[in-house]
Amino acid sequence: MKLLLASALLFAAILPARAQESDVEAKELRERDRIKAERSVVEERFKVEDHACRQKFAVNDCLDRAKRSRSADLAELRRQELALNEAERKRRAAARRQELDERVAPERQQEAADKRARALQQTEDRETRFNEKASKRATDQAEKAAHPSASRAARPGTVAPQGVPRASRAFNAPQPKPSQAAENRARFEANQKDAAQHKAAVEERAAKRTKPPASALPAPAN
Repeated sequence: MKLLLASALLFAAILPARAQESDVEAKELRERDRIKAERSVVEERFKVEDHACRQKFAVNDCLDRAKRSRSADLAELRRQELALNEAERKRRAAARRQELDERVAPERQQEAADKRARALQQTEDRETRFNEKASKRATDQAEKAAHPSASRAARPGTVAPQGVPRASRAFNAPQPKPSQAAENRARFEANQKDAAQHKAAVEERAAKRTKPPASALPAPAN
């Protein structure tokens, strides 16, 4: 939706620029027509002056003045024509750059949207891994609290400082009373339930924050 709005605003901004460009082209065309007409006038005037000079006694001086006047007028018209050519060249180059920018802009917007989506997904993945580790630690602690004698038992085959195998000492250790065992079991089940609820809440928050990446829009037609 945001890309659609951005494209609409871009297209609305293009319309005045295109209209202004058309006005500039029309003005340049009128200037070229004027230069062409004035050049024709200069040539016709020179023909008249040339014919008049040939009727006089001092033909060469008269023709030289007519030629100098013709050259000066044509040089000024040529200067104006070159200025128009340079302005047209710059205008066309700017139009090509603008057209390229308009064609590339939607692609850049899509790349930026994909980059933001990847960054968000990576953040959520890190948070999920962190919460899973925290949930596992809580579960391990609950199991240790429910089975204190098992947590104190050592690996089979190891020997206690007194020279008695740890496995034998754990086997001969006094067992907890039924009431204590029931209490430990209840505490373990409560911790397991809390850990499961915490994990479900984390997954629900992560699902709510997940947004699909924005789709690319085609470039506006010229």
